[in-house]
Amino acid sequence: MLPKLNRLNLKFQFKEVITGGKVSHKFGNVYLKYGDNNKPKIGVALTTKVFKKAHERNRAKRVISAAFEKMLVKLPANINILVVPNAEVLKVKSEELLKEYENIIH
Repeated sequence: MLPKLNRLNLKFQFKEVITGGKVSHKFGNVYLKYGDNNKPKIGVALTTKVFKKAHERNRAKRVISAAFEKMLVKLPANINILVVPNAEVLKVKSEELLKEYENIIH
């Protein structure tokens, strides 16, 4: 689980990050926006349309959070990231996601 200081939690924070750049990849979309924060902040937005069952939503959040935890120290301090995954994320491990996200962000 990401530390609370590194999480985007509120709806207005998610909306603000969506106004930044968007990168599509095989596991969903990643929105990036630089802000005035002093630590990188990451949010995960899931829908019940894509992830019908609670255990699927929980697994998706867990896998994505694990990938970002490993790369947290490498991220720029003022970046905000919003991840909107698709159902493909349930079929992979966090290591594969980590490689994909590193390619997107760096």
